[in-house]
Amino acid sequence: MNKQLVTYPMQERLQALEVLKAFVDEGEEIEELETSLAWFIANCGEDIADTVHDLESRALAGKERARIVKARQKQYEKRAENLRDLVVAIMKELGLATFEAGIFGTVHRLNASQPALNITSETDIPSEFYDTEVIPEHTETILNKERLKAACVLAQEKGEEIPGARTVLSQYLKVPGKPKAPVEE
Repeated sequence: MNKQLVTYPMQERLQALEVLKAFVDEGEEIEELETSLAWFIANCGEDIADTVHDLESRALAGKERARIVKARQKQYEKRAENLRDLVVAIMKELGLATFEAGIFGTVHRLNASQPALNITSETDIPSEFYDTEVIPEHTETILNKERLKAACVLAQEKGEEIPGARTVLSQYLKVPGKPKAPVEE
């Protein structure tokens, strides 16, 4: 138990429990030990329960805070992606491959991305791209997306298609530099 989170009266009782443990280690009479343990449970049981509930409440609060932070992270990532996509669309419309910005003339450019797998219909994908995993109590069939993507790239190079999937190339905006330190809200 993390002793920093334990209230002061509980610390005293934990010390009493250590004394009881010493009785066992020294081979004291079991009857005396049972009486001492009964006293400990009778006098400390409520404090133990309160401490457990307090720690569980803190864990739940931490979990909720983590969920909120994760949601905020996704919002910011989506905003950055939307802005990038908007700039890419404008650059394509204007026929620009690069543009300079800022007082130092930083060059932003469009780059081709790696081929991305686009599944159009999972039911049409041939069975050879599925792996079977035996998990206790049942068997699970899982789509092997890496193998499917590699096969789609080869098929497209040959002018062929794999039913239910294809690869697509897109462009993304490469913004030089690193993100700035986060700003507290």
